[in-house]
Amino acid sequence: MTRHLTIALATISLLVLAGGCIDPPPPGGLPVGTCLDLVTPFDPDITYEGPRDGIDNIGIWGSTDGSCTGTFRFLATAVFADDVATAQVRCDARGGAVDQAPRLIRTDDSPETLWLCAIPMHFADEDQPAVGDCLAHVGTERDITYLGGIDDLDNLAVHESTDGSCDGSVSSSATAVWLAIPGPADDLCVDRQHDAGAPDPAWTATQLVALGYSVSGGLWRCDGSEHPAA
Repeated sequence: MTRHLTIALATISLLVLAGGCIDPPPPGGLPVGTCLDLVTPFDPDITYEGPRDGIDNIGIWGSTDGSCTGTFRFLATAVFADDVATAQVRCDARGGAVDQAPRLIRTDDSPETLWLCAIPMHFADEDQPAVGDCLAHVGTERDITYLGGIDDLDNLAVHESTDGSCDGSVSSSATAVWLAIPGPADDLCVDRQHDAGAPDPAWTATQLVALGYSVSGGLWRCDGSEHPAA
């Protein structure tokens, strides 16, 4: 199930360009690890990761109830500012897109006004599994061995075992794709489907971490690609 998190926000102190100085932290500033519940329903919870003058200082979670839990986590960059013009200057200093205005982070849990910079989000863990890794998991999903070749077909071996050992015989093969930022993983799976010459229905992408596998959120299984092992 592809998750398109439409909003990701956070906190960051930035350089004051005029003087090149770092903004002083305000009294009662956000402690690292603070969970922020967004005002808009169904927007994901975020955590302040710090530092104020850095990037990737916001964590974005799958939960929407103010608990900052769940398996989907991205990193984003935000700034502290009283208005959008100041936020724009500070986001530009962080490498944000100059033609995209920062987005206001609507939360009642922060003593300061936060703005999300137009800097691409990415997964907190960007490491691809190593060739031959048995993908550990919780739950009853079948064991999977990563065979390598992230752009290749049949790069997953699916075992009959379900205990995380990958000791069971290989019953089928499947295809996984890699997407290190939130985006259309389904499209990548359809591209692989075309490479395989497989008929409809279209392959869709499921994030393996959402199924309980201990892998980066960037690894997606193409549902519809699985077939009996040769």
